[in-house]
Amino acid sequence: MKGLAYSLASLILGIIVVPAAYANCYVLENRTNYAIKLRFSYSGTPGEGSILAVDLMPNRHYPARGEWCWNTRADQWAKVTIETTAAYRQSWEGQLILGNGGPASPTGRYILLPQAREEERPPARREYSTGDPTRERRLN
Repeated sequence: MKGLAYSLASLILGIIVVPAAYANCYVLENRTNYAIKLRFSYSGTPGEGSILAVDLMPNRHYPARGEWCWNTRADQWAKVTIETTAAYRQSWEGQLILGNGGPASPTGRYILLPQAREEERPPARREYSTGDPTRERRLN
């Protein structure tokens, strides 16, 4: 019984403490056929060894294995700037910010996708007139 109690306590400790050690973890993925550079602008002075930029090769992700977990203070984060002339669309809305606190984006996989092909775009809504105002219709 004592062993079961210790096992349960260890499990609970692992569930609570391990995620608290790293607030947010990220994977940055490039699904385009072009290399794309990501630059990181830190909220303060970046520490020694901080990553300032990443070259995402076509159809690769960063980091190559696992996730990039931020174990910094809650007031440290980095704004991501995408530098490329290639056409792409991003899987997120707004500014991507990596970090633990403040305006940081939540843990997740953030993907750069190829520009949508014409056949993938939703058709534009068209309106037409029947000539009879009582029978006006809207087509999708």
